[in-house]
Amino acid sequence: MARLISIELLKIRKRTMTKVLLVILLAVMGMLPFLLYLVTQQPVQGPEFQQQGAAMMNELADTLKFPGSFVFTLSILESIGGVLMVILAAGVVGSEYSWGTVRTMLANYPARYQYLGSKLVALAIVGVIGMLLGLVVGMLASIGVTLLMGEGISADSITMDFLGNVVMGFLRTAYTIMPYTALAFFLSVLGRSAMPGI
Repeated sequence: MARLISIELLKIRKRTMTKVLLVILLAVMGMLPFLLYLVTQQPVQGPEFQQQGAAMMNELADTLKFPGSFVFTLSILESIGGVLMVILAAGVVGSEYSWGTVRTMLANYPARYQYLGSKLVALAIVGVIGMLLGLVVGMLASIGVTLLMGEGISADSITMDFLGNVVMGFLRTAYTIMPYTALAFFLSVLGRSAMPGI
């Protein structure tokens, strides 16, 4: 099974679609905090919205500040990463059928559960790596936004409690994305195409 997983990891890594989806994820995670920061710098129009709008902009700015921004980063990662993982899972399975490579693989490895299981494990590994990269880029972007706001970043804010919260949040995010990825995977297997999964 380990050999099958390494083959599937190689196939996923070599796909152009994987690289494109990773670039999209990292671009969104890196640019969104800066775009929202620009929104907070715009003046609120209209005297009737002045007080409420200023409070909303302050709340948004606080959401973008490091270290509290990890909640915002994980929520963006959950929504964007979930959609991209569904596309990747459906594309990986669907392309095997459209290219006809599934017959070749099953001729060499007749146990379907091993073939499908290795593909699912490989997708999970790629998903976790992508999420970790997205989390790092999102946190670096929030550090950049915090510095743009003129706020200092203290090493005292990175405590064991903070790191534990980040790890638990990351695991919750992965757990939330997993069912949708598995559903896209199995719908693509049943439909023998990427379209049912997407």
